[in-house]
Amino acid sequence: MKLNEGDFVKLNYTGYLKSNNFCIDTTIEEIAKKQNIFSKEFKYGPVTVCIGKNNILNGIDKNLSDKDEKESFELELEPKEAFGEKNNNLASVPFNQFKANKVNVQIGDQIMYNEKPAFVKFVNNRIVMLDFNHPYAGEIINYKIELLGKVEDKKNQFIALVINRLNFNEEMFSVELNDNIINFTINEKELPKQFQDEFEKYVKESIEIEKINYSFKK
Repeated sequence: MKLNEGDFVKLNYTGYLKSNNFCIDTTIEEIAKKQNIFSKEFKYGPVTVCIGKNNILNGIDKNLSDKDEKESFELELEPKEAFGEKNNNLASVPFNQFKANKVNVQIGDQIMYNEKPAFVKFVNNRIVMLDFNHPYAGEIINYKIELLGKVEDKKNQFIALVINRLNFNEEMFSVELNDNIINFTINEKELPKQFQDEFEKYVKESIEIEKINYSFKK
């Protein structure tokens, strides 16, 4: 059966830099260990994405439609379809700004600055140079994709949207589905009402539900 936009599909992926065949990312633990990129903090295993919802790199997302639901294929993604073109997206920030906030920065650190991720490229006692490019910006990426089948269960579809949209791990929440009403318990402090409404709208664009009941444990 062919996949279409709006379908949920479970898949594995592995990405390599075309320039030197270095493995940058994978959902498969065995490959991560073999390629010496294994991380205990990363939960390995297939991921579920909703096609057309930017749950995965744009270059992968747009190539999922019209594929068989169980199919393996390879992609070569240009920078604009992967992690973006590399540009002079740099900022020089006074060192005292970090010192005043008791933030210790070192070359190579990834930090948030003005709500944007950045990498520390240079530090001295006067300035901190930040690079807002992704580490793989400008690189062509080769991906191996393994499609494992559609996800039809509405509860699992919702869980996928939570993980992909809110960046939660499964220990941070629980879900119950009763008569098209989702009871969504978050093990964190309460989300702002506007954020709750925006997420519910996002979910209803992908899943036919009546409403989301939120509850919080902190």
